[in-house]
Amino acid sequence: MRFVILIFTIELICVNLFAAKLNDEIEKKKLETEKSKINAEMLLQSAINKKNDAEIATAYQNLGFFYYQNSDYVFSLNYFQKALAKNIALNNEKGSAISLNNIGLIYETWGKYAQSLKYYSAALKIMESIYYEKGIAATNGNIAKLYYNWNNRAKALEYLKKELAINEKLGNIESIASCLNNIGIIYLENKEYKNALLYYNRILELQKKSSNKQGYTAALHNIGNIYLQLKDFIKSKQYLEEALAISKKDGNKNQESVTLANLCDLYYQQNNFVKSLEYLKNSQIIAQELNIKSQLIENYHFFAKIYEKIGNYELSLKNYKNYKKLSDSVFSEESQNQLADFQIKYETANKEKEIRLLKKEKDIQNLAINKQFYAMLFLVSISILLIILVILVLSRYKIKYRTGKALEKTNAKLIESNEMKDKILSLLAHDLKTPIAAFYGITDLMNNKYDEIEDVKKRKFIFQLSTSAKSLIEMLDNILQWAIIKQDTSSIKYENINIKDLIEKVMLILSIQAEKKQISIVLDIEENTNIYADKNRIMVVLMNLVSNSNKFTNPNGIVKIIAKNEGLNKIKINVIDNGVGMDDEVLNNLFKVNTRYTSLGTANEKGTGLGLIICKEFIEQCGGTLNIESKIGEGTNIEIILPSA
Repeated sequence: MRFVILIFTIELICVNLFAAKLNDEIEKKKLETEKSKINAEMLLQSAINKKNDAEIATAYQNLGFFYYQNSDYVFSLNYFQKALAKNIALNNEKGSAISLNNIGLIYETWGKYAQSLKYYSAALKIMESIYYEKGIAATNGNIAKLYYNWNNRAKALEYLKKELAINEKLGNIESIASCLNNIGIIYLENKEYKNALLYYNRILELQKKSSNKQGYTAALHNIGNIYLQLKDFIKSKQYLEEALAISKKDGNKNQESVTLANLCDLYYQQNNFVKSLEYLKNSQIIAQELNIKSQLIENYHFFAKIYEKIGNYELSLKNYKNYKKLSDSVFSEESQNQLADFQIKYETANKEKEIRLLKKEKDIQNLAINKQFYAMLFLVSISILLIILVILVLSRYKIKYRTGKALEKTNAKLIESNEMKDKILSLLAHDLKTPIAAFYGITDLMNNKYDEIEDVKKRKFIFQLSTSAKSLIEMLDNILQWAIIKQDTSSIKYENINIKDLIEKVMLILSIQAEKKQISIVLDIEENTNIYADKNRIMVVLMNLVSNSNKFTNPNGIVKIIAKNEGLNKIKINVIDNGVGMDDEVLNNLFKVNTRYTSLGTANEKGTGLGLIICKEFIEQCGGTLNIESKIGEGTNIEIILPSA
């Protein structure tokens, strides 16, 4: 059953919506939108006529909000930037901070979190300098939401707690409850249920004091759900039943339906399917009465699960079909609503186009009135154009020369690329031949003389088949990776990556390989070491490098992985082993495909020889560098430098 968070408002879904009513709502929305826009533009024109810069800045801000609410973010950003310029010119620090905050909001909406953080941080700095506490609290909340969207819950918590402290000082009960709720959500997602309980109990006390019955009921419901996650069924039942009783008394049907569904989940987890069905049926009656489609969908799904548990497969199938049918219909309705929104935006855009055409006609009239001035401007423009043409003629030869050189370089690269492809195909054909031949030889022998072969030899042949298969898989994987790096680098998806988390994932995957040879892997990673790169490519690089270190390190050896901030926005990662090492000749040829080098590991592990070449290209695609130092008998040190987040 879905875990629902309800604090301030509970969604009410209207009954019996007709197509005619939908059209009326669209027309009404269009009229209101047009009226709001006209009023905002009139206020701006009035401020311009009065030459009142403070009012102009406010009008720009209001128009920015209008376009933001109508999802026209390009226009919205334009007006917020105009408001910022005016406020800076007026030395209005508070207005500047608000404008910066609003620009940050636009970039956050677009998913450009790095730019959004830059504007939020600038706004926060100004607000703190002028002790604008309400603004400080709101901006801390915006930054917290940004980090939450960025999947950095620790930073989100840090800023939420700052926001909470200021709201508690200001005594804003609604804002305090909102902060407590958001902090509780993060603790729930982190599965820190005890911490979540602390904050939801605070919400409960706060709503009780404020006589907010709806908020109080929602808090009871949420606490009951937390205890349900903790499998404390007694306390969960206590809170959920109290929430149910208040909902019934206050006639809050929506809350009643949700709480009944969660009590159904409680009894389901205790295998009391009779009670579970009883609560679910009551929830479904209300959901059908109010046409709460989201609840109906969940209830149908839960009916299917319960009937399956008690062996009534006919009813289970019937409810599952209802679940799928309603889910698909809701999706269709959402599509229609989106289409209506697009229709409004399209018609609004046409209106704006008509206005722009009218303005152009007015400009033409003004041009006729000021004919003499524009004639002079035309002559000046012709003179400038002639000068530009002279410059173009003089620079033509230079441009032609540069173009020829560029074409020569492009042709050279194409020739080199074709030669490289031919070499790789030749090498891979040679390498694929050996394991495939081994497959054929062993399978042919076992097919013809299976009964004559001893069990010991059969096991040996199976081991050889497994080894050949592993070699083939590794080789095919390297071929795929090589194909990827030769594609357009637009496939790279840059993001902020916590290197510690990534290395720990690599260690989890490669732990068995290290344990087989009793190799100790030592991590030395600074806190908050984050890189800005393509996560999948860096994962492939780390897997290759650590796997290679394990392969060429003797049993009971040591592999060190070090990650540190180097300053100047650089992160240095070292993978160091005390294995067999390499001589200068091998080092010089490691990254040359036509002189590809491959050797057996200390436990006779076999590689394809393409791994390090792929690693180097992936690192360079992510804007970094890869260098190797090695000595025979002393080990190898592979150093990677990458941009920091």
